[in-house]
This record gives sequence, structure tokens and C-alpha cells, in this order.
Amino acid sequence: MSKQHHYIISYNTGSGQWELDAEAEQAFMPDGTILDLENASWYRDYSGDGEFYPEAERLSEIISKAIKQLNEGKQ
Repeated sequence: MSKQHHYIISYNTGSGQWELDAEAEQAFMPDGTILDLENASWYRDYSGDGEFYPEAERLSEIISKAIKQLNEGKQ
């Protein structure tokens, strides 16, 4: 089962910082941020009670590290 995990990353010109924009994700992807390519269904990465969609936590850590690197490398 092939899936795509979608994220919205925003740049704030006032603070000069990149950030993961969870509010925009909810607004633009209300059915979730994970697309199952086989059945075109969307899923949320967090299902409640401490349960995350498989791979969601690991990928969230990767994207967070990438954003940190963007912010550290700003000019």
C-alpha cells in the first residue's frame, strides 16, 4: 500500500523562521494529510489516545529536523 504524507511548511517574514503549519494543514486538508494512493482515501496522522498512523511519528521527526536546519542556515 503506497501512501503520500503531505506537509505545509510556512516562512514567516517577520520572524525569519520556517515552521510546520498545522493550522494550514487542517484548513486545506480537512480529511487528513496522508493519501492512500491505491484507494484515493485521506487519513489523519493522529487518531487519538496516543495512536499515530504508522510512519507518521518518524516522518514528523524528519520534517522537524529539516525545518530546524532551514532555520539554522538562514542568512
